[in-house]
Amino acid sequence: MLEVTEGGGKTFTKRAWVVSYGGGSNSTAILMGMAACGVRPDLIMFADTGNEKPDTYEHLAIMQNWCLMVGFPTITVVKNELPQGVVDGSLYGECLRLGTHLQKHLDNHHVR
Repeated sequence: MLEVTEGGGKTFTKRAWVVSYGGGSNSTAILMGMAACGVRPDLIMFADTGNEKPDTYEHLAIMQNWCLMVGFPTITVVKNELPQGVVDGSLYGECLRLGTHLQKHLDNHHVR
């Protein structure tokens, strides 16, 4: 729930519209559809794993500008701090280093 104060000082509670933005075509279409329907999200979040493709970051910058143009909030980028001693620089690299990535699990169970 989100507490909102109107210009006249009246405060009320409403449901918050939060969009998890992944940077791909589906989440981009959701934002564009919301704009076309006149629905404004209260928060748009992008979880940066540290291992995104360069094109994803370029598209994110384009979408930041688009959000401003249509009156949406800018996309909040969330990035977790890696634990001390981690030198891999990304969630994917850390999983490889620790041997916890999905392919190893699938290989151990002979799933292909």
